[in-house]
Amino acid sequence: MSKVIKRFTLDNDPGHWTAIVESEYGQRFYVSSCWTFDCGYETMAFLCDKTNHVLSWNEVLVRRYQTYDDMINGHDIIINEIENFLGTGGIHS
Repeated sequence: MSKVIKRFTLDNDPGHWTAIVESEYGQRFYVSSCWTFDCGYETMAFLCDKTNHVLSWNEVLVRRYQTYDDMINGHDIIINEIENFLGTGGIHS
C-alpha cells in the first residue's frame, strides 16, 4: 500500500504545488506542479531518496496543461497514478 507522506506548497510561491509519495517498500517520488516560462503549466515526477532529495532531475512522468485549474487537478491525478503504480510493486531493483 502506498501513501502520500507529504503534500505542501512552497511559501515563496503559492502557485507551486508539491508532494512526496512513498510506497510501503520505501520508493519515493517527488511530484511538482507549477508554471514554467518554457512549457507553461506542468506536473513532473522524480525519484527521490528517504530524505526527499531528488536523485535525478530526469523526470519519470510529465504532463502539461492549458490552465492553472487543469494543473491543480492534474497534480492530484498524477499522485493517484503514482500511488496506483506503487501499489502494484513499483520499480524493482
